Amino acid sequence: MEFVVQQSSGKEVIYSSIPLEKQSVAEGELGRWRIDMVDFEKYLTNKIKDLDFGQSIETYCFGFEIADTKLWGEFFASTKEYISYRPKSKTLVSVGQIEWLSVKDLDFKSQLKRLAEAIVESATRVSVLKRKPKDFNYEYFAEVVKKLVLKYSSKNA
Repeated sequence: MEFVVQQSSGKEVIYSSIPLEKQSVAEGELGRWRIDMVDFEKYLTNKIKDLDFGQSIETYCFGFEIADTKLWGEFFASTKEYISYRPKSKTLVSVGQIEWLSVKDLDFKSQLKRLAEAIVESATRVSVLKRKPKDFNYEYFAEVVKKLVLKYSSKNA
């Protein structure tokens, strides 16, 4: 299975992995998103590529949204619980949101824990789909991914 991150963020989010001169940073703002999402995506894909979660899903697309959701209003509110199963391409797309103001000042490990929670929430949302993948053990997938995320934490902290 391939793990893909499709990221959307508010302009207020500041990334440690991107040089500050390439971002709009308010004077005095110290909060940062400390997880390199490109590296994270590669790590997870590499770890789960040979694992068996069933035959229905080949690509899990995590719609990662991070923003001051109150500031953005309906833009992020409308996608908060989005999930889509695409049987022809064997793709599952599910959104996980993180509230920027609650994580911007956390350390790497604490941010990673919040990211794991968002991914698990997005995976377990399969249970509410009207048209579920016939052969996808989403509970096992969520359990494995959570453990791998926490290992990533100790690897890169």
